[in-house]
Amino acid sequence: MQIETGDHQSASWQFTIELSDLWQKNFPDLDISFSPSYTSEIAERFENLLSKNARLVIAPLSMSANQTMLSFPIRLVTVLWEVYVVPIDIGNKNEPISLNNYRNWYISEKSVVIPELMRALNKSFFAETIRAEYEYKMSVIKTPETRTGTDITDKRQFNDDSIDTELNIEPTQPILKPFENDQADNSQIFQKLAQIAGLKDFDTEVLRIDNDMIQEVVSEYRDGILFYEMMGSILSLKEALESKLTTTSFKRNVQDFLVSVHPWIQPMYKRRARLKTLGFNMALFVHADEDPEFVKNIIKVLAKRPKSYFPTSFILRNLSIQKTKEILPIYLHAGSLKYFGLD
Repeated sequence: MQIETGDHQSASWQFTIELSDLWQKNFPDLDISFSPSYTSEIAERFENLLSKNARLVIAPLSMSANQTMLSFPIRLVTVLWEVYVVPIDIGNKNEPISLNNYRNWYISEKSVVIPELMRALNKSFFAETIRAEYEYKMSVIKTPETRTGTDITDKRQFNDDSIDTELNIEPTQPILKPFENDQADNSQIFQKLAQIAGLKDFDTEVLRIDNDMIQEVVSEYRDGILFYEMMGSILSLKEALESKLTTTSFKRNVQDFLVSVHPWIQPMYKRRARLKTLGFNMALFVHADEDPEFVKNIIKVLAKRPKSYFPTSFILRNLSIQKTKEILPIYLHAGSLKYFGLD
């Protein structure tokens, strides 16, 4: 049974393997197993689900996903885990982030949150992706969707997307074409909201950086912010990048504007790191005509895992299953409604 995921180093890939193991332990008499299948574009994952070339999809719970569920027979099974942004002050300027008080913003190639802010403010990238001119050796952790923050390994074990979030919700596939006009209409609303929030003259250069440049940017660049998306601990990020990190936060008007135009992006507070930031949720999706009992059993094996002598994996420990109850019922599958008592 195929689940559309990120690449083999992503959290969604690893989660699929762990879900398959849990399922077989709970339902040994059923000849069912789950296998991950890497599809880079989120829209293509949903297309495969619609055509029933895949049984389930793991993707960001974004506005595009919401629109897709309203327009096509796709429903949400459960919220999975949080991904949050770590704004790293690489020049130790130690100021909250406004639109123009840092010389450069750096983001990895498939980041989610900052590109959404840029689209809302009609801002373009300054240049093409900055590529490393040589193979930069570094230790990395798993990726944002992705990155657990606990699994540190040699870079050679990863492909080119290993330090990058595999999330890309920009509507580039046919399934999302019906929403292009809506985005054009929204641009004027976004501009008015930006004026109300006092956001103008976004002159900061925003540069995409190659995966192999991450550690070099952190250790050698000055006067800028590296926006890094992950799901693990900042301590593990420091260990992986082999560097002392100074984090900062968004100015309130920037944060409030982004949340107002994209409610699926949420304020988050990481208590141990004392970090106020933004993030979003990853979720599990299914075709609307999927068997409700099957969907209910998936949630059940995730929410009520059997006791084990072995430590629970980082991903399973950090699932946010109960957040599903905060989602509007119109988006939920019948099996999810039944499990959470919302039917």
